[in-house]
Amino acid sequence: MTKNLTRVTIPALIVTLLTAISVVSAEEKDDIRSVKASGSAMIVGGDIEKAKKEAIFDAKRNAVEQVGSQVIAKTVVENFDLVKDKIITRVDGYVHSYDILEEKPAEKSYQVKIEARVSKSALIDDAALIYNDMEKPRLMIVVSEVRGKEIFPTSQAENAISEFFVEKGFTLVDQATARENIKKDELRKIAEGDEKAAVKAGLRAGAEAVVIGTATMGDVESVKDVLYASKSTVSIRALRTDNASLYAVSNKTESAADGVADAAQRKALDTSSKSAARDIFWKIVKKWNDEKMMGSDIEVMINGVGFSELKKVLTGLKETNGVKEVIQRSFDAPTAVLNITYQGDAVRLAEVLSETKFKGFSVEILSVSSGKINMKIK
Repeated sequence: MTKNLTRVTIPALIVTLLTAISVVSAEEKDDIRSVKASGSAMIVGGDIEKAKKEAIFDAKRNAVEQVGSQVIAKTVVENFDLVKDKIITRVDGYVHSYDILEEKPAEKSYQVKIEARVSKSALIDDAALIYNDMEKPRLMIVVSEVRGKEIFPTSQAENAISEFFVEKGFTLVDQATARENIKKDELRKIAEGDEKAAVKAGLRAGAEAVVIGTATMGDVESVKDVLYASKSTVSIRALRTDNASLYAVSNKTESAADGVADAAQRKALDTSSKSAARDIFWKIVKKWNDEKMMGSDIEVMINGVGFSELKKVLTGLKETNGVKEVIQRSFDAPTAVLNITYQGDAVRLAEVLSETKFKGFSVEILSVSSGKINMKIK
């Protein structure tokens, strides 16, 4: 009885294993994308072999970038530029194999053309991880609905845009609490595009960026007495709250149809809201991360400084931790106005300056506001 069981089980096991191997092979085949890419490298000191390796690496990097730009849009990132620099540093992890199609050493450079087999899934997984690890500003979203001359404080568009950003990993301030703190006249100003009012409300709510705008539903038109069609326009802009600078703007008009008139309007509004959110979200993230990496611009007014002292002060500021660049905008004794690029906000820079022991002078902070510092040299 045991022998019969073995005779039946072993063939079945073999079939199962072969099927599993076949499935894995099919999945792996579907995952790998084969692309052609070129690369080049300078020949330094006659070292052709080193130049060849560098040219092949350059070609592999171009292959990864080519595949990445095609497949990353399917992930949460939506824009390969957001993660490209970090992805490119891991080139060898994505290229499974490659063949050299052409290679040509020239007088000063080595050029190659390869066919590389790149893993799509590895690229997508890493891109998603990198994106989720990125710093993203805490948002407040205020998008009012416009119907004729009336402005309605809450809207379907605001809800749709908020849901979109939450899905992308953003943190939103408590919308209900934020709206309670916004006065009616202030809300109207925000709806009309008053950026100062929006930034002020955002700061009160603890937001690092605000998305403001309006959503306008169009009229409903009958289509052959069977369907109803409508258009909707959503106009939004994103502002940074610490210095009121503009991140980006988006204006989207979309259409939709349905058997019910009201449903057609709502569908159009939902589609245009998501389209506008999609258009603006990656611009916010890219700008935010660029600022975190490169630094943000802060205007610094210095009081009590003479022309002979200014050079010493500029040198000290340039050597301050986190300061990327110092540009002198004007000098009218005893006041100088500078533009400082700093990896942080104005409040943090003020704290650092007040605690730093400079050679030959000290700093007294007089006032700090969004993107501005007023200080005195002692």
